Amino acid sequence: MKTRLSWFTTTLSVACVAGAALIVAFTLGVYTWPAFALSAAIGLIVGWPLGVWASKRIKRRDPDWPPHPAD
Repeated sequence: MKTRLSWFTTTLSVACVAGAALIVAFTLGVYTWPAFALSAAIGLIVGWPLGVWASKRIKRRDPDWPPHPAD
């Protein structure tokens, strides 16, 4: 099964950014559903490009990329 690296990095970065935004909201004493929605939106807006960037950076620094087909 072939899986794209960017799927993993994007999922992780969205979750991390949204979680950090939610922790900030909780620290400020905001425990309402808009805090959850805003944190999710911040996670998607910031985390998506961050995940794609991380994937490209990993591939750019990998000397064995692109993989060579098996002979």
